[in-house]
Amino acid sequence: MKNITKECDCEKNPKGIIAEDQGSLASLDGVAIDQAAYDIIVKHAGEVFEEYNHKKGTAQIIAAEECGMGKKEYTLKQCA
Repeated sequence: MKNITKECDCEKNPKGIIAEDQGSLASLDGVAIDQAAYDIIVKHAGEVFEEYNHKKGTAQIIAAEECGMGKKEYTLKQCA
């Protein structure tokens, strides 16, 4: 979770950084990893996605789970 920007980092010009780097995550479940990343960013930086985009950053996570692409539940494990 680096270079957390107002818009998707896949954008040509994703705008400025809105939250500090929070490290790296890995998972076989894309929905779970997105939910974990969102939760970690909100825990450390506050509701920055809602502040900058005027909506929560969970709509895609919810939709992906509803489409059967994975589950929002996750367990964080720290690796050395």
